[in-house]
Amino acid sequence: MTSALTSFLRQSATNFKGQKLSQKIVVFESDDWGSIRTPKNSIDSLLNRFGIDKNRNPYLLYDHPASAGDVSALFEVLKLHRDNLGNAPTITANVNVANPDFDFIKQSGFKQYHAESIEQTFGRIFDAVHNPLSVWKQGMREGLFYPQFHGREHLWVNAWLETLQQQEPLFLEAFELGFWGISPEVYPSIRLNFQAAFDGSIHKQSHFVGQSIKEGIDLFESIFGFKPKTFIPTNYIWSDAYNAYLKENGILGIQGMKYQLLPKEKTTDARVKSRRWNGQLRDGLVQTVRNAAFEPAFYTKTQRKNEVEKCLKQISNAFWWHQPAIISTHRLNFSGQLDLEHRDINLSLLNDLLRQMLKKWPNILFLNSEQITDLYLTKSA
Repeated sequence: MTSALTSFLRQSATNFKGQKLSQKIVVFESDDWGSIRTPKNSIDSLLNRFGIDKNRNPYLLYDHPASAGDVSALFEVLKLHRDNLGNAPTITANVNVANPDFDFIKQSGFKQYHAESIEQTFGRIFDAVHNPLSVWKQGMREGLFYPQFHGREHLWVNAWLETLQQQEPLFLEAFELGFWGISPEVYPSIRLNFQAAFDGSIHKQSHFVGQSIKEGIDLFESIFGFKPKTFIPTNYIWSDAYNAYLKENGILGIQGMKYQLLPKEKTTDARVKSRRWNGQLRDGLVQTVRNAAFEPAFYTKTQRKNEVEKCLKQISNAFWWHQPAIISTHRLNFSGQLDLEHRDINLSLLNDLLRQMLKKWPNILFLNSEQITDLYLTKSA
């Protein structure tokens, strides 16, 4: 079997099932906006002492909150391209609206949790010129940036607090530097991924999850002036047992990958997956599936040029099956705070992707995640 046929069949496994759409629709979904991941102050000494190679994890290399300049540079690329209705591509920016209040947590002896809003976070880590929030809102007015909900914080709060209470040296020192985002793939002695906010025992977590969803969506509305209609769980880990919390707070659709990863009751349990497809209804919530990726940050700078061609092939497969092309592209691709060259390479590639996309399919329609969810709801009515 040829490699091209193998690739086609592999991609088709995502696209063959689901509601068909006549239009060639493209949606860009981008996670992690608002969340702290890697601070600007050097963490190399800490990582080296614990034998962690940051080159194995692009988030440790690049993922700092994007500045006003980073976001403006992204918008300048988007504005160069229009669909046949005159719409520029929209980044559906999945936002974590809060981060830990490190001072409060430390004063409590790591026994109590308190969150600070992203307004407070940005005011703390950026000066007025580089604070991106006003640029986000300008992008919203221009149809370039559409926030949706990624959870209150990108953090499994209870597991993190328990680890800090146990005086685990790596995470205590990371706490002092103002971050927590070290995953088991680079530090396997910790089997928990603190980035996965909704992992762990459903029985133990349920009340906390419900509270964080409500507080997060209320905070989202206070920041952006409207309530989100779609949600994507951090690290794609979510249980349908929590769906009622989303519906109670006005969520209509769940973004994600072709598999939903289910929370593990114990760290030793195998991870169970649940199959998803575009337009599927679960508990009345529309499921949408990312079937393409533009993630150049996951590769070395010299390997990234292949990402445009790969993404175009994924889009082509989606259109062949009459599916929307829903493209995953995380924030770290567009932040230049830790490496400006990294950002500029990726923006050049994005420009090339959009140019080739519109040349090949001039009748593309750019939508955001809320719009595609509404479209599926209309078809299901």
